[in-house]
Amino acid sequence: MYSEARKLHLIEELLKVKSDTVLAQVEIVLKKATKPVKTQRLSQKYAGSLNLTDDQYADFQNQVTEGRKEWERDI
Repeated sequence: MYSEARKLHLIEELLKVKSDTVLAQVEIVLKKATKPVKTQRLSQKYAGSLNLTDDQYADFQNQVTEGRKEWERDI
C-alpha cells in the first residue's frame, strides 16, 4: 500500500509542474521504465522447438489421428 501512496504523491506533484522541460524529462524517465511487451504467436514462439525424427513424427501423427477418431466416436 505504501507504493500506491507514493504513486499518488508523485501524480499530485506532477499536476503542479508548469515547466514543459520538466514534463519532457519525466516522460523520458517513464518511457525508459516501461518496456514494450512483445506479443508473439505461440506458433512462432515454439516453431522448430520439437526436433522430431521421421519415425517420431509419424507416431505423433498416428496418435493425433487416433485421438480424433475416438473424439468423433464419442460424439
